[in-house]
Amino acid sequence: MNDPAPLWEVPADAFGRLMDVNVDGTVNVIRAFAPAIIAAGRGVIANLSSGWGRSTSPQVAPYCASKWAIEGLTRALAQD
Repeated sequence: MNDPAPLWEVPADAFGRLMDVNVDGTVNVIRAFAPAIIAAGRGVIANLSSGWGRSTSPQVAPYCASKWAIEGLTRALAQD
């Protein structure tokens, strides 16, 4: 999670690191395991979000954005 601050005060590199871990990390794990799950014809992918994946709170916009991204990613993945 980012250090609490208004979005415009969150350094770009801190925002990027948070997205790298929360969003890109999730995508990388899916890429690693989805082919085997599909080949086996069974399995479950469970992604973790948070309450802020469906709501917001001041001073944690980057974290909220990353968790909203996981929510959308997971729903779209289920359709794939």
